[in-house]
Amino acid sequence: MRRTLTAFLLLAAMAPAAVARTWYVKADHSGDAPTIQAGIDSAAVGDTVLVAAGTYGWTAQGTGNDYGMIYIQRGQNGFVLRGEGGAQSTVLDGEYRGRVMFVAGWNDIVVEGFTIRRGMAPAYGDWTGGGLATHLSHDIYRECVFRDNIANYGGAIWCGGVSSPQLVDCEFFNNQAINGGAVFLVNSSETPTFRNCTFTRNRATGSGGALYAVHNGFNLEQCLIAFNSAESQGGAIFARNVWPSSVTSCTIAENMAGEATAIFLNACPSVQVSRSIVARGSGSPTFTAINGSVLSISCSDVYGNSPDSFPAGVLDAGGNFSADPQFCGAVGSGVFSISGGSPCAPGLHPDGAGCGLIGALAPVCGGVSVKPITWGQLKDIYRGAR
Repeated sequence: MRRTLTAFLLLAAMAPAAVARTWYVKADHSGDAPTIQAGIDSAAVGDTVLVAAGTYGWTAQGTGNDYGMIYIQRGQNGFVLRGEGGAQSTVLDGEYRGRVMFVAGWNDIVVEGFTIRRGMAPAYGDWTGGGLATHLSHDIYRECVFRDNIANYGGAIWCGGVSSPQLVDCEFFNNQAINGGAVFLVNSSETPTFRNCTFTRNRATGSGGALYAVHNGFNLEQCLIAFNSAESQGGAIFARNVWPSSVTSCTIAENMAGEATAIFLNACPSVQVSRSIVARGSGSPTFTAINGSVLSISCSDVYGNSPDSFPAGVLDAGGNFSADPQFCGAVGSGVFSISGGSPCAPGLHPDGAGCGLIGALAPVCGGVSVKPITWGQLKDIYRGAR
């Protein structure tokens, strides 16, 4: 008996570990799995579902339901869903027939290299997340484009429950919702992160042109947030009762709102903006911070916005100024790289502060001269005008 057990243990030790598999999916259904959904359902931990270049629409995939065209079941994790040709050539198209993707919960997956477009949030779940709804998950979304999606809450993405997804090198363009034109975050003790993302021309008929957060936190790093609009509050960002949140090394420019073209805070005791450009907002003052909110701003250039841009609740944490950031493109061009002579370029801070690069984008064009003024001088100007 002892010899038999020993032999069994030796054989078990010599058995090869499970080998990760790639499930190849093609638009003509001729791959390893006939649809993306079939590939996902077949994937195990460590596997990759590789989707060939092409457009994968609701009709051709034939897998859509009330949750979405693609449904990732609760607890299914550890695999990668990758667009072989990248976002420019691998498209998930909801055809405005339903949500594109639903991630049900307790998932740790990577999704990269897709355009997610023309999703429409379903009535089931109160019309949330036209492109993607993710719940109780810690996913990574990389190099994805979310465009032309529609919802009541979160035109492109709705994220709820205890979730901390990371979105890296993603684009949000022309999405629309009542609240959260691009993104809606709700009810999480953990903090989603958006890194090196762009939010352009997203629209909220209510509040939060690019992002709306409630009972949640958010981190925005090296993001461009431009040409977004909210008919009510927060052309770029609306936040209510959020946990400590941050906006770092971002460019927030040419957004519009009925109130607060850049950031609207309601009962948010700790939101920090640092090393960022906030410029050319129109339609209302730049910031609103009410009901005990504290918006702490440091090492930032706040320039060319509507008057009364510095209300109670906005804290000057040092290193701020107001000077033309010298974008390389004219107003409305969408070009927000800065010139080599910009006061936002490293080493050119008007007061000599060691803030480094201010804004999301590095200098790429020639410099011109400016006459900068400090944050304190700007506030004195506004006090004198009252």
